[in-house]
Amino acid sequence: METKPLETRENMGKTSRLRYLMEKVMEIAVHEENSFVNDLGDWVSEPLARRIRATQDPDFLTRVERGIPKMEAYFREKTDFDCDRIASEEMIKIFRWATQFQIAKITQNPDLRPTRGLLIIGPAGRGKTKMLEKIYQFSKPQISESQNYWQDKSGRRFAYTPPDWHCFQTINADSIARKCKLESVLPGYAEYLNSERTLLLDDVGSEPQIKFYGNEPVMKSFLMDMYNEYRKNGKLVIMTSNLSMMPNEPHSFLGFYGDRVFSRLCEMFDVVKFTNCGDMRQEREALARQQQASLNFASVETTTLPNYEPAFNL
Repeated sequence: METKPLETRENMGKTSRLRYLMEKVMEIAVHEENSFVNDLGDWVSEPLARRIRATQDPDFLTRVERGIPKMEAYFREKTDFDCDRIASEEMIKIFRWATQFQIAKITQNPDLRPTRGLLIIGPAGRGKTKMLEKIYQFSKPQISESQNYWQDKSGRRFAYTPPDWHCFQTINADSIARKCKLESVLPGYAEYLNSERTLLLDDVGSEPQIKFYGNEPVMKSFLMDMYNEYRKNGKLVIMTSNLSMMPNEPHSFLGFYGDRVFSRLCEMFDVVKFTNCGDMRQEREALARQQQASLNFASVETTTLPNYEPAFNL
């Protein structure tokens, strides 16, 4: 089979280069042609190219697909997140991402991590932040007290410290904006970008529009720098937002942050939509009121009322 000539960056315009790249890699992997994969360094940084090569290995892809049902069973049995509230195809994206990350951690091979982050979008109350908490929960090192050290040949013991790359760091978009305002430095968020940890960034789009000395907003600068770290070092981010990825909708990333940020987000993330369910908080509150009303009604039925004697006769 003859592969089509590779498009140049100039001809692609605003097309997501990495998305195009991943589609070509998948196409060529099916036909066992590796010439394109060997030229990844011309398109992306070496850390990201190395990860793409590793994660497109057929044996690895088979292992991930076999691990997805186990990851789903974990979420259903070990967490209180109601997976049935979300469309199955959207949950599969999360299970696949989590499985791939877990395999990388078990094998101690950072090149097996996912090549893109996750962007979880949907209206308020759909469980986006709760999903972040569950991803953080399952990814913490599970080490018992008898295994929290390693031992060298001489018998000396050393405290176990997990590699920085398979740890998670959680932060809220509002906290980043206010931190930059408090420190009055540009950028005040360098510690989040310089770390190898996977960043769990919550509620993007809800932050106050704080600016650096009258320039562009803090979060817009942060997202641009985050993209640069992704291109340079393959930094992973899981992000939640109430904004939409549909450009024509009123509350969208395109309208809120502009086309430059929107284009880069399309390259960095696989989008997961939490949109086909109701507000969990409102449903929980309605259920609590219903249960309380039932209890009050039951108590009235079982209570013996005292005999009523009028104070005077008419």
